[in-house]
Amino acid sequence: MGSEAIGSVTITDHTGTTVAHAPEVRLLLESRDLILRGALRRTLPFDTLQEVSAEGDRLRFRHAGENYLLVVGSPAAARWASKISTPPPTLAAKLGVSADHPALVIGRVTDARLVDALLDASAGGGAESAGAENEAAVVAVTEVDDAEALDQALEQLPPGMPLWVVHRKGKGALFGDAAVRRRMRELGFVDTKVSAVSDLRTATRYSARDGRTPAPSSVEADAGRRL
Repeated sequence: MGSEAIGSVTITDHTGTTVAHAPEVRLLLESRDLILRGALRRTLPFDTLQEVSAEGDRLRFRHAGENYLLVVGSPAAARWASKISTPPPTLAAKLGVSADHPALVIGRVTDARLVDALLDASAGGGAESAGAENEAAVVAVTEVDDAEALDQALEQLPPGMPLWVVHRKGKGALFGDAAVRRRMRELGFVDTKVSAVSDLRTATRYSARDGRTPAPSSVEADAGRRL
């Protein structure tokens, strides 16, 4: 969820001449955009805003050659300036992986953003499977499109290691969030974190409830013996 305020907006050109002014505008600070609604309507991506600063209740910046002055209140102006100026975390940071804290990649990764995030942050130095024997990894990552692929990944998951399951998202996903969560909970895992990956995929982090990693084959065998 973003932040919201009601304030005035004044836009001037390079000569200082006012080109637009509205005494009351609904201002929405989202994850990557500043949105103006009401008498002035704009969607301003953070990465297009320059010379961002705050003073008292005023937020200033430049966009597309124009100067913006927003009166949003204090201390909101300082908070908003800080958020706009702070680069968003990388996907690798969201997944909690780096060269010093590598991920064990199980199976093949095809999502371009995920490949980029794992290139310098995977056990073995690549986005292909690094081998379950690598003990440097702090978390495992697998990309799945169906239940069979998920079960195969779990068979290779080291005991006790958390797992990011990267899966399709949206209503058209054949094996999406609900199906992944249902299968993982059947196997004794709990979901602890979610991260967007790309327009097509999202990732959910799972950990075994008891610290172990139940393999699908053993769980199915136990269920069969109970019948």
